[in-house]
Amino acid sequence: MVGVTKNNMDIIYALGTAVLLFGQGPFYKLYNRKCVSVGKTDDFLFNVIIFGSGLIILTPLAFIGKSVDVTALLWGFGNGVLFFSMLVFYNKSLQIGKIAFVNFMMSLAIFIPLIGSLILFDESISVIQWVALSVLLAASYLVSYGQKSGKNDETESENKNNKLQTRLWIFVLLGMLTNGGLSLFIKSAYVYNTGIDQTQFLFGTFATAFIFAAIISGFKTKGFTQAKEYVPNKWFVITGLIIGVITVLGNMAFTVFSVRTEAALFYPITGVLPMLLAALISPLLKEKLSKTTVLGIITGMAAIVMLNL
Repeated sequence: MVGVTKNNMDIIYALGTAVLLFGQGPFYKLYNRKCVSVGKTDDFLFNVIIFGSGLIILTPLAFIGKSVDVTALLWGFGNGVLFFSMLVFYNKSLQIGKIAFVNFMMSLAIFIPLIGSLILFDESISVIQWVALSVLLAASYLVSYGQKSGKNDETESENKNNKLQTRLWIFVLLGMLTNGGLSLFIKSAYVYNTGIDQTQFLFGTFATAFIFAAIISGFKTKGFTQAKEYVPNKWFVITGLIIGVITVLGNMAFTVFSVRTEAALFYPITGVLPMLLAALISPLLKEKLSKTTVLGIITGMAAIVMLNL
């Protein structure tokens, strides 16, 4: 009975984390509609707001009444490099390739922490879970290629250029590797450093990402003297702050629960479920659901149920 209870708790932890990670999507869409579509914006400046708001939340949680955990900060800085790199590679991939292809490739990242956990931490995956992972992969394919992006469709002929295709593959593979490596790095940090302070680890992560984003956006805006030119309206700040809060909560849940749950349950659910939920609510955002996407959503939900068997 204890095993069943733990398994159910693992599912709850994974589902809760996935919902938080999914919460970023609608507000990124709001940012695109309210800001990107109406004026000149800068993603790095936007990330300064996101990571800055995260640091405001994390600083008191990480240091008030606590001694400094140097190990946690150092591992956090390393995690921040992966975190920021993943965002850069993902955004670069979306600028060149179709969103369906990019999202499908990024979903493959779940196999990096899964295989890594098998090799490094002696975790196991049952036969039924391997089957569920295969079904989940198929669902990811159906959802990704069932959705269309007007921007990428318009550039489809341009993307046939061999040079652009080469760049796309480089960026999307680097994005997939850093995304999967990020998950494995977080687990390694806690396995190899038992008792590491989780909030200081996250502080190191956000501080690193904030510094990189600030340096790049500072160069692009000439020392922030031209920053106002990249802020079309109040939604730039509002959505940035909201995404920052959600990002902190999602990363806190991920770092806490990923080391307490079974890898075969946690990573597939948190890696694919946000994409399924985003597709599911797309009609609310005036985006049409294709039959392929609906089939993918149904298949994905069935796979998640299978993971719990």
